[in-house]
Amino acid sequence: MTRAAFLLSLGSFAGAAQLLMTGEASDYKSLFNGRDLGQWTGDQQRWKVERGVLTGTSGGKSVSALVLGGREFGDFELRFDLRVMHGAGGMQMRGPGMGPLGVELEVGASTACGLTSTLCVQWIINGSPFVIVSSVQPGEWNTYRVVSKGSTFDVFLNERSTAYTIVAGHSTPRGKLSLVMPAGAPSNIEFRNIRLKE
Repeated sequence: MTRAAFLLSLGSFAGAAQLLMTGEASDYKSLFNGRDLGQWTGDQQRWKVERGVLTGTSGGKSVSALVLGGREFGDFELRFDLRVMHGAGGMQMRGPGMGPLGVELEVGASTACGLTSTLCVQWIINGSPFVIVSSVQPGEWNTYRVVSKGSTFDVFLNERSTAYTIVAGHSTPRGKLSLVMPAGAPSNIEFRNIRLKE
């Protein structure tokens, strides 16, 4: 194969890969525009948009939440990037909005991880810790993909399966999406690239 033919075939492959990526991206609906809180309602004193990132800062005295208004979701695939500087935060799914009910993927400091220098990634069901699925470093961006089908929830961390499927048989078939910072300790967290495919 000549060099020109090789470069042409490489260009064709790159073009096809770009089309696949564009097609995948078009299946997802962005839930955060990077400019303002948009459809997110709730504690707007502790949640702000800074430099295209949705930032939450809490003193830890009470739970702070932002709820995506307008509708409820059943089966979906949800993607988001989350960085926890300190404290804890996460995404609550299938809940009524405010309050502990629902299934939450929370990232935060916990002695249950075994090391104080890491953050636990854990499932919380109706306000109670259920299972730790992984750990991450404070201050680093991580990408999460949550697949919700029926009463099952799977999470992929940086495109790797955590190998834990949880079954929340008591969860409602549809519910709100909320961003949450728990009570108990001051928190500083950031979200970006929040998108969903039903």
